[in-house]
Amino acid sequence: MLQLANSLSAVSDVMDSQTTTAASGPFKKQSSLFGNLDNMKKNMKESLTKPAYDVHTFYFTSGLAQRIARHAAFEKLTLSVITLNALWIAYDTDHNPSKELLKAPVRFQIAENFFCAYFFFEWFVRFFAFETKFNCLRDSWFVFDTALVLMMVMETWVMTILMAFMQSQGGSLGGTSILRIFRLLRLSRMARMLRSMPELMILVKGIMAAIRSVFFTLLLLTMVLYVFGIAFKQLSDDTNMGDKYFRTVGRSMYTLVTAGTFLDSLTLVSDAILAESTICIIFFYVFLLLSSCVLMNMLIGVLCQVVAAVSQVEKMRMSIDFVTSTLHDVLAETDKNKDLKICRDEFNDMLSSRKALMALKELDVDPVSLIDFADFIFQEDDGGDEPASLSLGDFLEVVMQLRGGNKTTVKDVLDLRKFLRTRFENIEKSISSRGDSQFRFKDALSSMDAPLPPIVRSPPSGSPKSAIGLIDLRVQLSRMEVTMSAIRDEIHVLCRRLKTRCSLPLQHSHCKHDQRQAGCTLERLLAPRNQPMDH
Repeated sequence: MLQLANSLSAVSDVMDSQTTTAASGPFKKQSSLFGNLDNMKKNMKESLTKPAYDVHTFYFTSGLAQRIARHAAFEKLTLSVITLNALWIAYDTDHNPSKELLKAPVRFQIAENFFCAYFFFEWFVRFFAFETKFNCLRDSWFVFDTALVLMMVMETWVMTILMAFMQSQGGSLGGTSILRIFRLLRLSRMARMLRSMPELMILVKGIMAAIRSVFFTLLLLTMVLYVFGIAFKQLSDDTNMGDKYFRTVGRSMYTLVTAGTFLDSLTLVSDAILAESTICIIFFYVFLLLSSCVLMNMLIGVLCQVVAAVSQVEKMRMSIDFVTSTLHDVLAETDKNKDLKICRDEFNDMLSSRKALMALKELDVDPVSLIDFADFIFQEDDGGDEPASLSLGDFLEVVMQLRGGNKTTVKDVLDLRKFLRTRFENIEKSISSRGDSQFRFKDALSSMDAPLPPIVRSPPSGSPKSAIGLIDLRVQLSRMEVTMSAIRDEIHVLCRRLKTRCSLPLQHSHCKHDQRQAGCTLERLLAPRNQPMDH
């Protein structure tokens, strides 16, 4: 059995040499393009274990201010007031004849003071809901609202009081028209509606992600416009349509982009070109096909593809955030030893929770199949007696790999190879540890074939312990033979898999030599004991 263990180690070395050879191949120089793999996996695990950002975690756990700030009705009321304020700004722009609030009709004064009072009240409640006031600077939405409320208070209350004081003293405060520009900044408050409407956020993120592609598409369109602008300027000299539409290169580009790209007054321009120059009309329709039919449709396709990709990523991110927060809560309830890790027993308790089952279904993971993969998920560390435990990030990483919609990748094959390699190493260590014991057992069995001493054939009535001990030893040795037979059967299966793996074509001669040696060793091991073995 020691020979078998050594042969398994040799075969493992052959597989290592293949892996090293592949790693030193043509892909070695490209590894730097992907950064440090360990850091990437660490960042991914941290992003998985990090709970979704929630400003409510910075609030007090008791008190009136935090109770109002946490309430869903307060958030909905604020969004309604923001929408009403945006509509009121349009009405105020059309029907308010005065630029100063003091001289405006009463209904405009009441509305302005109402909106200012409500937004100040909302800011006041949210500020005093923070347990640590410094944390309000960590919330970008609160900082944004603070700037808007400050400008609104300055415009509605502070400037109005100053203007009333200056008028009572016979003076005037000039330059107040700039404050009406600040009023337009209130419309940016509508950006808060993006938080409550994920579809709008997906579109905005899609546009931001497509900026690079859109930029290069428009750059290509500009180059085409420039080339055709010069061509039309030179081809249309001394013509009426040239003086009207292509007088300069800039004028030519303007005519081409309006008529040829945006299709504005297309018939008028094309008829004028056709009446005077056949070559120019051919060039014009070539430009029309390139810009309007090819480039603009390509731009639309790029936007659709990017928005679809961003939509898929955002949906996955929201699902992961939901599952992470849910499993955090379930783990807090089922974590018996409070080590923030999931073991096999805690995993079984977690799957008995309805919240955890719903969260796993959100990720398209079948909980029943997940139970079948429990042995794979919770592998024993280095063959130890203690069952493996996973952090929440490691557990989520494994769960994400077991989604039903995943496709088989090279990483999955490498993970399978790593799993089989670990099993081989555990079996090799088990065989090495039991090798010496087997030789002792064989010696003991050979000694059992000899005639038993007199004390065994006729043990004295007063001391039966020696005979009983030998009989127990025979039983233990028989059990050990059964165990070793089972181990040998398992090794047969693993060796056949290794033979299949080693039968793959190799690119280097030294790997082929090691492969032949490993194959010969396996043939000797798999041969029955009563048959001669070839060298």
